[in-house]
Amino acid sequence: MKYEEKEQQQYAEMQVGDFQYAAVQEEKALPDRPAGKKKNPLIVAGSLVVAGAAIMAIGIAGASSSRYSADTATTMETTYVAEEYAPSGNAEIIDMSGITAVNITCNAGEVEIVSGDSFSVENTSDVLQYNRSMTDGIMSIEYGINSDESFFDNDGGMLYITVPQMIVDNFDVTVNLGTASVSDLSCGTVKLNLNAGELSVYNLKADNASVTVNAGDAHLDGCTAEGFTSEIAAGDMIINDLLSVNLTVSSTGGNCEMSNVNADKLNIGCKAGDISYSGAIESGADINVSMGDVELNLNRSPGEYSIKESGSKMSDITVNGEDLSDFVRENPNGAIPITISANMSDVDING
Repeated sequence: MKYEEKEQQQYAEMQVGDFQYAAVQEEKALPDRPAGKKKNPLIVAGSLVVAGAAIMAIGIAGASSSRYSADTATTMETTYVAEEYAPSGNAEIIDMSGITAVNITCNAGEVEIVSGDSFSVENTSDVLQYNRSMTDGIMSIEYGINSDESFFDNDGGMLYITVPQMIVDNFDVTVNLGTASVSDLSCGTVKLNLNAGELSVYNLKADNASVTVNAGDAHLDGCTAEGFTSEIAAGDMIINDLLSVNLTVSSTGGNCEMSNVNADKLNIGCKAGDISYSGAIESGADINVSMGDVELNLNRSPGEYSIKESGSKMSDITVNGEDLSDFVRENPNGAIPITISANMSDVDING
């Protein structure tokens, strides 16, 4: 991998066999992170970094003998303030022997999950409490249980959880109400569910990851997953700096904004709401839209794509501002297929 850093942009070029793409990222403001206690900031490198070994592990374009694994993949790191946390003497240190999965539920307040040397849980709130239980190798942690009848009281405390890398195969986080953040987690399969409130995810590495937003706001930054699925029923999801082999995004009523995304295969389903995608598509895309709008801003020339319409009705599909039918006549031999099915929708492709 060749890397050079300029004042206002970072450039990364990745190549494995016949697979090659280049991603350009403009320097941007730091994303907001939840405020908390007992943390020391550590500035992480402000560039898009994807190690060549990680791409080899993904096994795109002919490297089928290599299995993608979150313990070897390198995340797409972005400019932000990472947070170090060391559990205090009040933290509960948990023996993970025999535990294969972890489920964390936030019913109120704030939960912060960070990478650490041990699995620990520390509650700094005097009002909100947590329970921990284990059944059949699955450890469950529930936060937001009040010590009195004032359910919505919050004294500014927080539940801190530190997690060693690759300690379990399955890691689930559910936010029913409140705020949760996940930083620098590496795991086999990760499921994130937001029913209300806010969810922030930074530098996640996983074999497979899924994010479901039923209501609220979700923000993902600098994540890497072979299989990545996002579903938005309502609310908003923002995804920056994502690397994925198979990326699926669907919306039945919410909005999803994606920037600097590198996907081998992209699937978009939009029944309502708006979906925008900016970045690379290497092998192809299927776009299905009804009563919603989709915008693709691609880092290749549209002439490199074979864009076809399938069963569209009462829709406006444009490529660089011109009607799709005109574009197809002028560019019949694109190598990367994009198939679009749209009903009463707008689909704009730019490159």
